[in-house]
Amino acid sequence: MKNDRIQPNQNLKIPLGTFRIEVRKATFTLTLLYNDTVVKEYPVAIGKDDATPEGTFKIANKLEKPDWDKRNDETGTYEKIKYGDPKNVLGERWMGFAQPFTSYGIHGTNDDGAIGTTATKGCVRMRNNDVTELYNMVAPMTEVTIVK
Repeated sequence: MKNDRIQPNQNLKIPLGTFRIEVRKATFTLTLLYNDTVVKEYPVAIGKDDATPEGTFKIANKLEKPDWDKRNDETGTYEKIKYGDPKNVLGERWMGFAQPFTSYGIHGTNDDGAIGTTATKGCVRMRNNDVTELYNMVAPMTEVTIVK
């Protein structure tokens, strides 16, 4: 039986490269790259009415089991929707972008059927198992480029 624990005098391989993320809105895909080599490609949902911003961003924060501060567009007020509530669209993970795009990020979903569509207010939405996998591979300050 193989033991996954680190053993004394074991040689460890530490990656020296960097991860980065590319989102292609036209194909509803998020690609994880390591030193410009494709690691994995994931299907995503993007913003309705071209609401997902294009450009290069940095992941500023990461949250497991996030609550959602849902904005009421008419009043400008926010309602906190707790993790686990069926109305919480963030799913299992949240990776928020740095200033000035703090209301945008990459997150899970409460509706797998929305993946591959324009279903969000501008965020990049992934299946929960996919966003959890990505979350475990990237660190804060990882670069995210979003293109048409």
